[in-house]
Amino acid sequence: MSDEECGFVEPLMNSDAERKVAVKAAELKRKHEKVVADELLEFFEINATFKRLGNDSGEPDVIYQRSDGETLGVEVVTTYYDESDVRQEWQHARGERQVPTEGYELRDGGVLGNPDALICSKVQKELNKKCAKQYAGPDEIWLCIKQIADLSDTESVRECVATLKIPSGHHFARIYLLYSAPENEGGGNKVVRLV
Repeated sequence: MSDEECGFVEPLMNSDAERKVAVKAAELKRKHEKVVADELLEFFEINATFKRLGNDSGEPDVIYQRSDGETLGVEVVTTYYDESDVRQEWQHARGERQVPTEGYELRDGGVLGNPDALICSKVQKELNKKCAKQYAGPDEIWLCIKQIADLSDTESVRECVATLKIPSGHHFARIYLLYSAPENEGGGNKVVRLV
């Protein structure tokens, strides 16, 4: 999910109002990254204290201090079926769009053909991009890929993970895929370790 896709970068910010919208969007993105990193640590019951957000100049998104004094950085990336889902989700987050009174909303992108293959290809794309980057700062750095795909279940995630190709030469100590299980599988966050 790029900054532009989420509305974080305005190409020409000619007014204070446009700047405020861009700042608010960037703040929402940072909050989202921290929430996802917190969810990952909570899932594994890791005792670590939030230290600070990364500096966006080569550091991972969120940095924690472990009880042993070591620092842990978590780089977060979120995957969606397609760009229409990114726009729709972040329009809700920025308050630009309201959820209908029914409590749900149809996708702007319409009906999906082969959603499992589609989200898996997005996970692979983000995995490739993040593994090609260099990160510095914390003693240990993890990657957390947050998959937002309402049609996924444990079996489809398992099938996807079996096909993923982890790029060689990455510098992550661990790589995880975090997803929400459907209600018929107990709901809640589930995490699969890729590396």
